[in-house]
Amino acid sequence: MPAKIQTGLIVVKQDLPCDVLLPNDESKAAMLDVRAKNNLETLSLEQLQRDIATKSSAVTHAVRPSCKG
Repeated sequence: MPAKIQTGLIVVKQDLPCDVLLPNDESKAAMLDVRAKNNLETLSLEQLQRDIATKSSAVTHAVRPSCKG
Protein backbone atom coordinates (compact mmCIF):
# COMPACT_ATOMS: atom_id res chain seq x y z
CA MET A 1 0.00 0.00 0.00
CA PRO A 2 1.47 3.41 -0.91
CA ALA A 3 2.57 5.51 2.05
CA LYS A 4 0.15 8.39 1.33
CA ILE A 5 -2.84 6.06 1.29
CA GLN A 6 -1.72 4.30 4.46
CA THR A 7 -1.13 7.64 6.21
CA GLY A 8 -4.57 8.82 5.13
CA LEU A 9 -6.19 5.69 6.55
CA ILE A 10 -4.36 6.17 9.86
CA VAL A 11 -5.65 9.75 10.07
CA VAL A 12 -9.23 8.83 9.12
CA LYS A 13 -9.46 5.75 11.36
CA GLN A 14 -7.41 7.26 14.22
CA ASP A 15 -5.76 3.85 14.53
CA LEU A 16 -2.53 2.18 13.45
CA PRO A 17 -2.69 -0.86 11.15
CA CYS A 18 -0.85 -2.96 13.76
CA ASP A 19 -0.21 -3.17 17.48
CA VAL A 20 2.55 -0.98 18.87
CA LEU A 21 4.32 -2.90 21.60
CA LEU A 22 6.84 -1.49 24.04
CA PRO A 23 9.52 -3.70 25.55
CA ASN A 24 8.96 -4.93 29.10
CA ASP A 25 11.55 -4.49 31.84
CA GLU A 26 13.21 -7.84 31.10
CA SER A 27 13.59 -6.97 27.40
CA LYS A 28 14.92 -3.50 28.22
CA ALA A 29 17.53 -5.02 30.55
CA ALA A 30 18.56 -7.52 27.86
CA MET A 31 18.96 -4.72 25.28
CA LEU A 32 21.13 -2.73 27.68
CA ASP A 33 23.25 -5.84 28.34
CA VAL A 34 23.81 -6.37 24.62
CA ARG A 35 24.80 -2.74 24.08
CA ALA A 36 27.24 -2.99 26.99
CA LYS A 37 28.42 -6.44 25.79
CA ASN A 38 27.48 -8.04 29.11
CA ASN A 39 26.01 -11.53 29.63
CA LEU A 40 26.54 -12.60 26.02
CA GLU A 41 26.75 -16.24 25.00
CA THR A 42 27.70 -17.96 21.77
CA LEU A 43 25.14 -20.23 20.11
CA SER A 44 25.39 -22.33 16.99
CA LEU A 45 22.78 -21.91 14.28
CA GLU A 46 21.39 -25.33 15.18
CA GLN A 47 21.02 -24.38 18.85
CA LEU A 48 19.28 -21.14 17.92
CA GLN A 49 16.89 -22.93 15.55
CA ARG A 50 16.02 -25.48 18.26
CA ASP A 51 15.39 -22.70 20.79
CA ILE A 52 13.16 -20.81 18.36
CA ALA A 53 11.21 -23.95 17.42
CA THR A 54 10.67 -24.83 21.07
CA LYS A 55 9.49 -21.35 22.00
CA SER A 56 7.30 -20.79 18.93
CA SER A 57 5.45 -24.07 19.47
CA ALA A 58 4.37 -22.77 22.90
CA VAL A 59 2.64 -19.71 21.39
CA THR A 60 -1.08 -20.38 21.11
CA HIS A 61 -2.70 -16.94 20.90
CA ALA A 62 -3.55 -14.97 17.78
CA VAL A 63 -1.69 -11.75 17.07
CA ARG A 64 -2.32 -8.87 14.70
CA PRO A 65 0.02 -8.57 11.73
CA SER A 66 3.16 -6.56 12.29
CA CYS A 67 3.65 -3.18 10.65
CA LYS A 68 5.49 -3.30 7.37
CA GLY A 69 7.36 -0.19 6.35
